[in-house]
Amino acid sequence: MPLFVSKSDSETRLKIISVLILLLLLFVSGQSQAGATRYESNAWKVAIASSLSLLYITNPLHADRMFIDSGGGESVYILRAGAQWDWEEDILEFLGFKLGAYLQADYAKWQSTKDASQEGANNSIGFTPVFRFTRHMDLATIYLDTSIGMALVATTQINDSGFGSNFQFTDSLSVGALFGARRQWGVGYKFNHMSNNSIKLPNNGINFHLLSISYEY
Repeated sequence: MPLFVSKSDSETRLKIISVLILLLLLFVSGQSQAGATRYESNAWKVAIASSLSLLYITNPLHADRMFIDSGGGESVYILRAGAQWDWEEDILEFLGFKLGAYLQADYAKWQSTKDASQEGANNSIGFTPVFRFTRHMDLATIYLDTSIGMALVATTQINDSGFGSNFQFTDSLSVGALFGARRQWGVGYKFNHMSNNSIKLPNNGINFHLLSISYEY
């Protein structure tokens, strides 16, 4: 479903606003754990997990795809979940590859592998336009994604890295393949860099190596 269609502008805006509100609520909920009891902590984790599962199953936001990224880097583990809406499916064709584009909104939970306490945790929300090159093969469709987007992080310090500001730029490059009768399942590797481009110092930045799994409705 194309994202920008004149006859459904209001519906499109509502979908985007809905997912951003959901991501913001998840972002804020991650900040209230410091004084929580173990029971309260487990309760909100179950609530988020069940809500995300229902969101993925029912797809009320009419996303074209939803995805989960898992991995880490620089002593930080990250789990990211999000939705994608196709913008342009065929912009051009080059050397057998087709170029398309989609918009992505996501929420991520970070945890330091050096510090398992809440002091070593972080949360982020992101919004990213992504360009995708695809080439259809007999058994699968291979893809290459490249993007520059933006994100907000809850805290500006994790381990020994300082981010300088809550606002961050995100650069990603990923490769993978689409499988299934409709090529609905996607599996790939994603390299993700985050920094504020020296808007405010310190600007240590951070890199992630991620396994990405997606499903297209």
